[in-house]
Amino acid sequence: TECWLAASLVTVTGNQEIPVSLAPPALVTRIEIVAEPVALNVACDAFPQYVTVSAEIFVNGPTTLTWQWETSEGEVLPKDPLLFLEAGSQIVRVYYTVKAAKDYWIQAHVISPNDIVNRGFFKATCVP
Repeated sequence: TECWLAASLVTVTGNQEIPVSLAPPALVTRIEIVAEPVALNVACDAFPQYVTVSAEIFVNGPTTLTWQWETSEGEVLPKDPLLFLEAGSQIVRVYYTVKAAKDYWIQAHVISPNDIVNRGFFKATCVP
C-alpha cells in the first residue's frame, strides 16, 4: 500500500532511499447547504422576498476553489476563487431574490479542484 507523508514528519536512517513526490492535491470533501427560511408564506403582492442561503465548503488540505451558485431559475452566479490555507471549512452566503410563489432550489457548485455539488431547497407560497 502506498501512502503520503510530509517530509517534515519523517526521519530516515540507514542507507534507504525513499522517493520524494509532490503532495496529493487537496479536494473538496463535502458541501452543506442551509436556506433560511425554508418556507415563505407571504401576501401575493409582497414579492420580491429574500432567502439567505449558506454553504459550508469542506476541504482536506490547502487549495483554491473555482465555484459558483446555480439556481432553479437557470441563473449561474460565478464567484471569486475561494482560498483555503489548510484543511477545514469556510462558509459562503448569498441573499437570493424570490420573485414569485413556487418551489426553488439553489446549489453551490465547486468546479475545481474537483467537481462537487450540493443543493438546498425552499418554497414560497402566496397567501391571499
